[in-house]
Amino acid sequence: MYITTYERSPILSGVPTTVPCPPPTCTPVGTFTPSLYGFKFSNYFSLTIPLPPPFPSIPASYGLCGGMATAALDYFLSCIPIPSTTTTPASGALFNYLLSRQLDSLGSPTFGMVSKFLSWTNRPNTTRPLGGVSPIGPVLGPLLGPIPSLLSISGLQELTAPEFRATVASLAAGRPVVIGLIYVGPGAVSIWNNHQVLAYGTTTVSPTVTNIKIYDPNYPGDDGVVIRCEQLTGGRRVRCTEVIPSSGGTKNVRGFFRMPYARRTPPCLP
Repeated sequence: MYITTYERSPILSGVPTTVPCPPPTCTPVGTFTPSLYGFKFSNYFSLTIPLPPPFPSIPASYGLCGGMATAALDYFLSCIPIPSTTTTPASGALFNYLLSRQLDSLGSPTFGMVSKFLSWTNRPNTTRPLGGVSPIGPVLGPLLGPIPSLLSISGLQELTAPEFRATVASLAAGRPVVIGLIYVGPGAVSIWNNHQVLAYGTTTVSPTVTNIKIYDPNYPGDDGVVIRCEQLTGGRRVRCTEVIPSSGGTKNVRGFFRMPYARRTPPCLP
C-alpha cells in the first residue's frame, strides 16, 4: 500500500510525497507532540466493553483513552502518518485497532492492569497505619478487634515515587511511556473514571517540581497539557496535578503508574 504524506522540513513543507506504507525502514524524526502525532478527534466513544469475571465492564463513558494513547505511539514509532480524520470512528479498521489496543493496554488476556487500577484506586493518598481499622468486614471486624498499628497500607504518593523516577528516566532516553492516572478514590468503585495518557517529555519547573508532557486523548492537538509533579519528603512521596493551560483547568492526580507497551504496526489509513 502507498499513502501520500507531506514533508515537514522547511524546504519541502507542504510538498506531497507518495511513500510505501508501512515503510521498509523507520527512524522516527523529532519528538512526539500531540499536534503532529496525536489523533485529530476526541476520546468520545459510545460502547460498553465486557471483561471476564470478576472485573467490571468498561462503560461507554470511559472511551478508549488507553487505545488512543497506545495507538498514537504505534503510529509514531512505525513512521506511519496518523490518520487525518477528525471524526471519532464508530466502526471500521481504525475503530477496531483502537479497541484492540485498549484491551492490550489493560493487560489482555489476564487484564492485570485492571487489578492494578482497582488496587490503586482504593488506597489512601499517603501511607497510613491500619491500627483501629478493620478490613475484615462489619461481622468479623468487631469480633477480631482492631488491627495492630504496626501494620500499614501503602499510599499512592509513595507508590508513585518510583513510577515517577522510572518515567522521567525513560523520557530522558527518548522513550515515551503510556501511563495510568488515578483520579478517583479512595473507596471508589468507579475505577473507569480514571484515565490513560501518553507521556512524551519533561520540563523542570524547580528542583522539586517537574512537568511531564502528555498526550491526553481528551484534548486533541493540545501540546500544553502536563502532569505537574512535586517531590515531597526527600523524594519519598510525589504529589501530582494535571494542568490544561488551554482551558485553565486542573485535575487532581492521586497517583500514576506505567502501563505495558509492546509496539504493533498500525493500519495505513488516509
